[in-house]
Amino acid sequence: MHASRRFGWYIGFIILLGLSGQSRGQTAEGTVTGVGSATIARSPNLLRMTVELTAEAKDITAALEKLRAAEADARKRLLAIGAAERSVKLSDVRDGSVKSQRQLQMEMYTRQQMSARGRKPATSPSAPVKLIATLTAAWALNGSGDELLTHLPPPKATPLA
Repeated sequence: MHASRRFGWYIGFIILLGLSGQSRGQTAEGTVTGVGSATIARSPNLLRMTVELTAEAKDITAALEKLRAAEADARKRLLAIGAAERSVKLSDVRDGSVKSQRQLQMEMYTRQQMSARGRKPATSPSAPVKLIATLTAAWALNGSGDELLTHLPPPKATPLA
């Protein structure tokens, strides 16, 4: 029984070799095949920057006004240092008061610690509305190596509002 199985494997292997040899020998006319690897070193041609703008206020309209003012100020500063005007884009505004899983876990840990000490957690007034938007900008880079850094205009010392 073992000999017949082994014989079957040999026959299968021989048929497989025969088929693979036929497929290698039959190529369409004009077909080029090759195997290998190559590495292409490419210099960067674009510098991207992403900034998160946040605004906090008692109601959503005031927070939105603050966010729009921050966007206008940031846009003006980015254009002043040479960002391409078409590349300066603001993402959709999203709720910034949504807490991450880690923040929720830390708050729960803090409450547990306070209750273990016999303290009551402090009640806070209604939370302010917090809005977040992402602003992106890009600069075209020319040159290579250290030249890339010299083509960017020097930053102007302007105080943040």
